[in-house]
Amino acid sequence: MTGPDFGRLRDIRKVGDWPPGSLLGGLGEAAKDGFLALGRPRQLAAGETLFAEGDRSTDVFLLLDACVKITMANEWGRTALLGLRVCGDLAGEFAALDGRPRAVTAAAAGHCLVRVIPQDDFLGFLRRCPEAASAVQRTGRAGPRPADGRHAEFGTLPALRRLARVLVELAGHGTDVPEGLMIDVDLTRAELAALVGAGEPTVHRALDVLRRGGILGTDARRIVVHDVRRLRGLAGLGGRLWEYEVPA
Repeated sequence: MTGPDFGRLRDIRKVGDWPPGSLLGGLGEAAKDGFLALGRPRQLAAGETLFAEGDRSTDVFLLLDACVKITMANEWGRTALLGLRVCGDLAGEFAALDGRPRAVTAAAAGHCLVRVIPQDDFLGFLRRCPEAASAVQRTGRAGPRPADGRHAEFGTLPALRRLARVLVELAGHGTDVPEGLMIDVDLTRAELAALVGAGEPTVHRALDVLRRGGILGTDARRIVVHDVRRLRGLAGLGGRLWEYEVPA
């Protein structure tokens, strides 16, 4: 996968192809254009950190062409995956809003194109644009600031369940299609494997298990979830826990 091209920003703004569950996807044109005019563009390589837990920085990141993993260290020193943020979302807004140290770490899951917005510009825009201010309050793809260390130890779960949790999170940005729910996040298999925390062969086998079970369908870059309820059950997020074994 090649790195994002700054020239794509013009195409993205023209098409307005933001996932419907994202911050930008829910805004009117004026508020959307106002957000896109803030800050400066920046490219990040896969694995590069936007900000780290404990940082005193207050910049906000508007994700234009990106998938970002939000993690937090628990009390045992292990890393818990709290959520994903993708194109059209913000990352880092909590520190800008309350001035406290970063509560989580945000890292690029692949090559990313973002806009870096200084705190003063971000807060000033929210004061001028009530629609944007309300949307920021409603959204927050990693959830509210963690109040304690009680988070699922993502790394201790079986690979298939980790994959299911990632896919459930990504499906929040999906689009209804005749076959089910198409995940609108452009991820290579390598990037998906990085999010799951497993090798590509393991993720490939896990996807094959889900395909054979009728839960989803895939092609080179496209994933369509046929049965969200069963996927959530497999992820341990409600419903029956469907048990599958990933071949070694």
